[in-house]
Amino acid sequence: RSRARNMLRPTHELARRCEAQAHTPLRAHHRDNEHRRMDPAPPTRKKASQWWHRLKGEDLITLQPLRTLRLEPFELRPDDTHKTYFNAMTLSQYLIASKNFHHPSSRRPITRDDCTKLSEHLARVHKNKKQGDALLTAYDERMEELRLQALPRTAQNAILASELQRSIYGLGTPAPDAAVEAEASGARGGGRGRRRGDGGRGDGRRGDGGRG
Repeated sequence: RSRARNMLRPTHELARRCEAQAHTPLRAHHRDNEHRRMDPAPPTRKKASQWWHRLKGEDLITLQPLRTLRLEPFELRPDDTHKTYFNAMTLSQYLIASKNFHHPSSRRPITRDDCTKLSEHLARVHKNKKQGDALLTAYDERMEELRLQALPRTAQNAILASELQRSIYGLGTPAPDAAVEAEASGARGGGRGRRRGDGGRGDGRRGDGGRG
């Protein structure tokens, strides 16, 4: 019997070694899974791109927290050192309706370059190029109004009269220019006067000849 036990002992040892080797990969696999559960998941590309969700503060027009905006906000600086962000669609609607092209907080004049950047933002983020075009049109019209207001009253009246004539004669037909007509009439009248004066001088010369 002792001899039989000695013969079976290597067999049992070999079985235990094989069993240990068979379970070793499984244990390593379980350890790897535990480490994966403990490690935080890497941020997705979509979450990483929504940088404004980390912003503090509010939209100065709607008072909506910037971090809750669905789309990327538009940056409009109040001065050279600070940053403020707005819902681009709301900002464009406010500027078009009010025709007040000044920064809502600092009253800094908004330039056409600012409006161009806002228009590009609307086309890229909001997919609304039409709104951007309307913003640029409103800005140009407002700047033209301010330019006319700075002119003397007589110049303003002349421009208004010209626009009224264009509306009467039709948009496609150029209206007569009253200033040009008056200048032409004056030139014709002056020519006739000069000719009469020349004739008079001729009579005078004949008279001088007669005295001689």
